[in-house]
This record gives sequence, C-alpha cells and structure tokens, in this order.
Amino acid sequence: MELLMRTAAIVFTACLLGFVIIAGGCSNRYKLKRERLDIPSPWPFVRGEVSAVGSAPDIAFSGRLGLVWEKKTSGKPAGPLTIYHGALVFADAKKKIRFYDLASGDHLGRLKSKGIPQTGVVIQDSIAFYSLSPKENRLYAINLLNRKVLWQTDVKDASPGSILVNSSLIVSSGQGEIAAWSLDGLRQWRFSAEGRFVGSASFDDGQLYQPSDRGVLYVLSPSNGNLIYQVNLDGPLVAPVAIGRLAYAGDTEGNVYGLDPATGNVVWRTTLDGPIWTSPAVTDERVFVGHSGGQVAALDAATGRPLWTVTVDEVIKASPVAIGSTVVAATAAGLVVSLNGVDGSVIDSTRVNGSIDVPPVTDGRRVYVATSRGKITCLGDRYEYGKQSDQRNLTEDGS
Repeated sequence: MELLMRTAAIVFTACLLGFVIIAGGCSNRYKLKRERLDIPSPWPFVRGEVSAVGSAPDIAFSGRLGLVWEKKTSGKPAGPLTIYHGALVFADAKKKIRFYDLASGDHLGRLKSKGIPQTGVVIQDSIAFYSLSPKENRLYAINLLNRKVLWQTDVKDASPGSILVNSSLIVSSGQGEIAAWSLDGLRQWRFSAEGRFVGSASFDDGQLYQPSDRGVLYVLSPSNGNLIYQVNLDGPLVAPVAIGRLAYAGDTEGNVYGLDPATGNVVWRTTLDGPIWTSPAVTDERVFVGHSGGQVAALDAATGRPLWTVTVDEVIKASPVAIGSTVVAATAAGLVVSLNGVDGSVIDSTRVNGSIDVPPVTDGRRVYVATSRGKITCLGDRYEYGKQSDQRNLTEDGS
C-alpha cells in the first residue's frame, strides 16, 4: 500500500509539473499592455528613422560595450531588429516574433507566425505589420492588444525593413516591386521595375528612395508611386539609401555616393577598398560606412573627402550605427567595436557568439545586437541597471 501511495504521489507531481510547464508556455504569448503605448519608440525602423540615417542622439552613451544583458533564443534573426514601446522586437527564423524589455532583457512574450517574418516588424500604435518569406508570401496586420489578425494580403518575397509614411505602409520586394497599403489593408499603388529590390525604401521631404540591384536608384512620389526621377549608378545597390543633407548610397563595387535629392545629380563619389552591402550611418557632418573589406570609413558629408579609416580585419555585413559622436560597427565574426567619430580612435570592443548579419539598433543609451546563433546582447555601461552579477545570466527562451 505504501509503495502504491508513493507511486501515485510521483505520478501526481509529474502531472502537476507538466501542467505548470504547459501553463507557463501559454502565458509566454505576447500581448501589448496599454500603459506601454506611452513609452517612446526610439528605433522603429531598420535604420532608425524613415530617412534611414542610422543615427540617434547621444542620450547617455559612453561608448563602453560592457555586457548589460544577454538572451539565448531558439532561432537566428529572420529580419531586422526594431524598438517599440520599451521593447526590443526580434523576428526569428523559427517563425516567432519575440519581445524583450529594453532595460532588463526580460522576455515579455512572443507571437507565432505562419512563416518566417523576414521583413522584421513595424508597429503603428498597437498594430504590428510584417511579411512572411516564400513560400507563404503574406503581409499581416495584427492588433497586439488582443493578438487578432486585422487583415492579410499577398506580397511576394518582401525585403527586410518596411516603413510607415503618411499613414501608409511601404513594402519593397525582391520581385522588383514597391507598393503602398493603407493601414486598413487597401493597396494604394504599386511600382515595378527590372531587377530586384533587396534593400527597403527610405523617405525624406516628400520623396521615396528605392535602390535596385541593377544599380538604379528610383525616386518616387509616396502618394501615388509615380516616378519622379531615376539615377543610374555604377554598381548594385542592396541596402537602404540614407537621406541627410544629401542622399547617401553605397554599391557593391565599393563606391559611396552623395546625391542631390532634388535632381539625383552625383555631387561626389568616393571609392573604398571593399564591396559595400550596408547602409551608411549619417550625422550632420559625417558619413560612416562599413564594408566587406573589413574597414569602417568616415567621409565628409558635404564633399565625400575621406577623414579616417579603421581596419577591423573582419567582413562587415551589418550597417553601422551612429550615437551622437560615436559610431558602432559589428562584424560577421561577432566583433562589436565603438569608435570616436571625430578621429576613429577605438573606445571599446567586445566579441559576441555568432555572426552579426542584421544591423545593431540603439536607444541612445545602449546598443543591441543579434547573432546567427540566436544570441541577443545588450551592450553599454554594465552598471547602469544594477549589479553586474545580475546582468550576466544567459537564459534560454524556449522554442
């Protein structure tokens, strides 16, 4: 009898444990809390702003790259990182979208998608928009307050990094198309061209800039998609164009261009020592470019004159970010380095586990990177949020 009672107790405990695990998994689903809607979103698009300048004001960034927190996930990044309502948004190749508290790294929950969300996520108030990779080829709008799908439609091979312009969702496609949807799901216009649109569009002063892998930059009206002008450049354009005092683009032949936004005329061209697969990070005075030859270069924004070059000896596939007068670059071998934007001197460096293929993002205080091995790392002043010993725990979020 005693043996039977012990066996029953073990079975009951196992069942209870299983229930807790299942219940815990269910509670891991993400729902946006209304009070978070008032939290600013400092990096809502792939390059921070719709102008794709890849820069943020220096709120409190020292340039130090201490480990603040780190998380391990079950999948590598499927699309770019973004920051919304106090959360880092991470779309992974295991068909999940994860939300992490910016300050603590706490896992706030996840959404499951029916395919790989290769565009990453953009959010307007409480509505999340993302597109799935082939074979699904679907664009979704989901209310994060109740997790309900508001609408969905077909989009073929959407490019990473959609943007929101004048209450329209702008989605580029590897099929050589760019289209606009109203936020209630009605397609407003579509523009098609030869070649592939690998990089997403950017926007400034009433114009959309769409790069093409045929070396053509198309400049369109955001209201109807009509072509304003196009510019034929020397090499394929595979990353968003940054719009500051000029329009800045890099091609895979190693050329960096400063273009007159009004006419598309090339104001200057500077050739670097490696193919450019990234977008420039732009401040008022400088343009920072990382290329696959393993260098970060600073150019004068007005003239294109080279100011300094730092060699990291590792391929750079992720676009750099500028935080005030500091520039942060990341490599395909997991090196993260912060540089003084004035003279290129190294402020700090660290190495994370895996290749960094999607651009880092920042809130002006910290830098966030994701690697091909499913590691998400927050770097900055390691003592900013509490004891260092509390910030080095590496946790697995589960499947």
